[in-house]
Amino acid sequence: MKTSLLLLRGINVGGKKRLSMGELKELLEKVGCLDVKTYINSGNVFLRSDEEELQFFCQKLILDHFHMAVSCQVISLHALLSMNKQIPEWFNKDSSAKHNAIFTIDPWLPQDVIQMMPVPQPDIEKVFAGDQVIFWTCPKKAFSKSMYGKMSAKPQIYSKVTVRNGNTFEKLVAIAEDYLEHFGD
Repeated sequence: MKTSLLLLRGINVGGKKRLSMGELKELLEKVGCLDVKTYINSGNVFLRSDEEELQFFCQKLILDHFHMAVSCQVISLHALLSMNKQIPEWFNKDSSAKHNAIFTIDPWLPQDVIQMMPVPQPDIEKVFAGDQVIFWTCPKKAFSKSMYGKMSAKPQIYSKVTVRNGNTFEKLVAIAEDYLEHFGD
């Protein structure tokens, strides 16, 4: 069984694409996933599964059961811990700034998405592309001028990513460490 983090894109945001994490947890357990744990209502699901194509399996399962098309990204917990080791020193340090971990959705890679994004504004934002995630930060007051602020208005780019804020990223890492300790790989 593989131990994974499933990141759902764009659910329970602004009253759109409402999806109960409790119902999703029950459904995943019903179809054979083990040790399913959700974190907050924004689509973070830890689980163990033998499913080979877990990304597509989960997308189809959600479509068939909840009648909504939802993109998702599956990340091994070891990959998440590796991403945590790539965090730039400035990420999630300044409380007056926004900090986002921007996960690309397969088949897209961070480098692909970076090339499609508007040019970063070095005087107001910092961007680092890791192996499977883009770390970004910007003062809250400068958000609308930032590369990310402009990217979020472009569906052709924004549809290729799922975003978690810095605090959520740190909590997901902590849960992953605990999950691996209890359940292993």
